[in-house]
Amino acid sequence: MSFFRVLLVSTWVVALHSLSAVQAADRTAAPKKKVSANAVSLRVSSWNGVQKLVRSHKGKLVVVNIWTTTCAVCVEELPKFVRLQKEYGKKKLACISVNCDYDGIKDKPPKFYRQDVVALLKKNGATFENLMLNIAFIDFLEQIDLGSTPSLLVYGRDGKLVKRFDNDDAEKIEDEFSIKDVKQLIEKLLEQR
Repeated sequence: MSFFRVLLVSTWVVALHSLSAVQAADRTAAPKKKVSANAVSLRVSSWNGVQKLVRSHKGKLVVVNIWTTTCAVCVEELPKFVRLQKEYGKKKLACISVNCDYDGIKDKPPKFYRQDVVALLKKNGATFENLMLNIAFIDFLEQIDLGSTPSLLVYGRDGKLVKRFDNDDAEKIEDEFSIKDVKQLIEKLLEQR
């Protein structure tokens, strides 16, 4: 047998042995899901579930963005909300997005809206916690006494609501809140100990 044939057969035997060992290990090991740190997820929740999630971040400031894909201002402001998390970091601030697209139509459950909501979240890199409410939008607005979206809720380190930013009392565009207003409050709260 020539040297090259011996080398080829030896390589083939080693490769076959290695493949068998890997396959055996794969059969005994639990399957692992690889989750990217940049993955966007969306889960359906009640408003009580949102409140529970806020409380789970005790020790951090929490900003909750209440929005819909049909609200032009909400869509325009979403990238600015995403930047809040990046600017202040996950150790100091938790951002939670709460989508309210579900309108209560029986034949259109929350999952009906999922694809459009996830597409917008992905487009903007919203890798924080994203929830979609399982209550009809109009009922939710009534439940929390909110006129419309967008609205940002800022919670202190103790999990209690510090301020609700909304445009319910705005009479003109100049009266509407901005991310700048939210950032000023965040900076003030971060300075406090």
